[in-house]
Amino acid sequence: MSSRGRGFIAVGAVSLLAATMLGAYASHGMTGAPAPVVDAVRTAVSFQVYHGLGLLAVALLGERLSPRWTFAAGVLFIAGTLLFCGGIYLSRLLGLTSAGAVAPLGGVAFMAGWAAIAVAAVISGRRAS
Repeated sequence: MSSRGRGFIAVGAVSLLAATMLGAYASHGMTGAPAPVVDAVRTAVSFQVYHGLGLLAVALLGERLSPRWTFAAGVLFIAGTLLFCGGIYLSRLLGLTSAGAVAPLGGVAFMAGWAAIAVAAVISGRRAS
């Protein structure tokens, strides 16, 4: 496996660890927080888990599909996690309300990452034909 692939696995695993910890905090440590705040944190945790698993998939797909496009997908998933999930965590957990403004950019990065995987599959399929 390439060093890029191992890097995506490492980042994905750390992201999944952090999501697990934050999910536990949302479930057990935010008992006095308003429901919308807890729901927002849980949404961020869910997206972080999905895209942490996505990073693990990117590492494996990079061996079979276009490396350029799978690398782009991995970078976009990382950017999406930092912007979307990070923006929500900063705004809801630390009270930095302006940080939530970057969350939509993270959502766009997530979507672009999935589109990059689709392009990688199409390009690789054409080359194999």
